[in-house]
Parts: sequence; structure tokens; C-alpha cells
Amino acid sequence: MTKTKHFDFLLSIRKNLLTYLDNLTPEQLGYIPIGFSNNIFWNIAHCIAVQQFLCYQLSGNKLLISNDFLEKYNRGTFPQKIAPSKEEIYQVKELLLSTVNQLQEDYQTRLFNEFPTVKVGLFCIDTIEDAMYVNNMHESRHLGTVLALNYFSSKN
Repeated sequence: MTKTKHFDFLLSIRKNLLTYLDNLTPEQLGYIPIGFSNNIFWNIAHCIAVQQFLCYQLSGNKLLISNDFLEKYNRGTFPQKIAPSKEEIYQVKELLLSTVNQLQEDYQTRLFNEFPTVKVGLFCIDTIEDAMYVNNMHESRHLGTVLALNYFSSKN
């Protein structure tokens, strides 16, 4: 896979996720259907948090998000049972694309030259390319979850 493909795939996933933030109400974004433990909004924000964890935190670089954001949406967290505020939606919309653009810029300026070997789940990550690959698989999975949540939310 070419290095630019990582960014093409990530941008495609993020643009798909953005359509849900643009087209659903806060109540729809926050709805948790029976059988699910999270909502559309949490899945989208979670993608941002995990991308920051995999690419920036694991490489020892400064996150582009606040520690509060990371703690609220990182692995092992669950959404609050209330609809997100307009401010929260705006913040996530901004971060969806700005974090991709900054990641690409930081990659081009070789910010990630030093990357320690880390085991995350089933994967051994020892380069930024590995981290981006794992991240894109992770975000694709959550895009699928968003599709399912949207389907069941529309039945409500």
C-alpha cells in the first residue's frame, strides 16, 4: 500500500462520518438502540480519540486533542445517555478533518521518525504506517457500527 493511500482511506472514512454529524439531530446522534452500548456520536468521537492515541501518544508526540477529550472517548469508555450539545457536535466536526490534515502534515515533516514497538490488541505496531493501518481498520469498523446504529435509530 502506498503511503498516501493511508490518508486517502482515512479521509474517505472521515467524510462519511461527517455526513451523519451534518444530517442528524443531536437526539438522533445520541440515541442508543436496544442491544447497543453506544451511539453514533460516541463512535465518531471515539475514532478521533483512538487515532490520536495510536499515532501521537504511542509515538511520544503531543496530542491534537485535549486530555479530557481522550479520556471521554478513548478505548473502554461509554457515552453519556444524553444528546450531545451543539458545541460538542461542532468540535467533533472540526476535529474530524483537521486531525487528518495535521497528521498528513506531521507525517510529511517526519514527526514520527521515532516510533517504539508497541502491542495494541492483536497488532504489533512499530512504525507510523502500522499505526495508520491499524487506525484505518478500526475506523472502518466504527463506520460500520454507525451505519447499523443509524438503521436502528431510524426505526425508533
